[in-house]
Amino acid sequence: MLFSAVIAATASSIATAEIAWNENLRSAHAKAQAENKLLLLHFFSDNCVWCDRLEAGAFKAPIVDAALSENYIPVKIHAGKNPELVEMFKVKAFPTDVIVTTTGKTVSHTVSPQAADRYVAMLQSAVPLGIQATASPAAQNIAAEPSAPQHAPAPQVTAAPASANLAGEFAGGAKGVLAGARTDAMTLGMPNQLNEESLSEEPLPEPEMEPMAASQTEPEATGKPEATGKPEQPGLAMEGFCAVTVIKEDRWVEGRPDFGVIHLGKLYLFASAEAMETFLADPVTYTPVLNEIDVVRFFEERRIVPGKREWGLKDPTHNRMFFFADEAAMNHFWNEHHRYTDAAIKVMDKAVKDANPGT
Repeated sequence: MLFSAVIAATASSIATAEIAWNENLRSAHAKAQAENKLLLLHFFSDNCVWCDRLEAGAFKAPIVDAALSENYIPVKIHAGKNPELVEMFKVKAFPTDVIVTTTGKTVSHTVSPQAADRYVAMLQSAVPLGIQATASPAAQNIAAEPSAPQHAPAPQVTAAPASANLAGEFAGGAKGVLAGARTDAMTLGMPNQLNEESLSEEPLPEPEMEPMAASQTEPEATGKPEATGKPEQPGLAMEGFCAVTVIKEDRWVEGRPDFGVIHLGKLYLFASAEAMETFLADPVTYTPVLNEIDVVRFFEERRIVPGKREWGLKDPTHNRMFFFADEAAMNHFWNEHHRYTDAAIKVMDKAVKDANPGT
């Protein structure tokens, strides 16, 4: 009896939740209307590392299931099978959550937080916005006839998309909220959002870039001690993982010491000779932007803070590698990547050019 009780207690302590996802938007909308709840549209895709982590992490947490059950009818939307919805809600990254009312108002549009407590905070913060939007006299009926849709005005570039006509189901004119905007729950504590005005306020620090001429295969170790005055050995890039497999295959594969290249003052190791040759033919594509400096801290706080592989990701626009100092910076970038990618790439290109005059 005692043994059975211990087993039962252990099973209870590690219990996981199973979210009751809906896959049919029309029936989900009917449920939301009947139960006076908001709709959570969760967009995911195949071969999405962060989607898989969310499924195995926050979506198994009882607190997330409880928050959804209380105020939401959750709908899971496969991006590849629903491209019209991806286009309609301007989904640019995965996973993304869009919260709408039954009247068609978009009240939240953000890349899904990975931590369970932050996911719950996102859900809870949207509830009062949803109540206000539903109470608005300007709200349109979500079940409007397709023959007479009422389209929302064109949203501003920085705003989340207002609901558009969806086969006669969604029609509304709500102004969206800024995707990724700072909230009271945000812990990053950045002074300014990146914009042209903030860039001109004070000069940015200069990221260190060694000359491009230093890109060369790493010679085999001789076992001889270093001579006095010999330059310091380069640091290990990407913690020794192969940059080519990360970009081309979305896999973290440890590099081998016999396939090494010194590039921009760092030693890159590769999984194979072919990967090394691929890198040498086009190093820019496989080099982390700003040489692994946290671009969010760089632009927002004007500080050079090294990023970590643990918080590394590829941006969805250029497929370039970015590293961040912590999860808060990484998530902020993922929400607002369009604010940083081009600017960071320009800064890096300039720094490399300055380090290699005449090239």
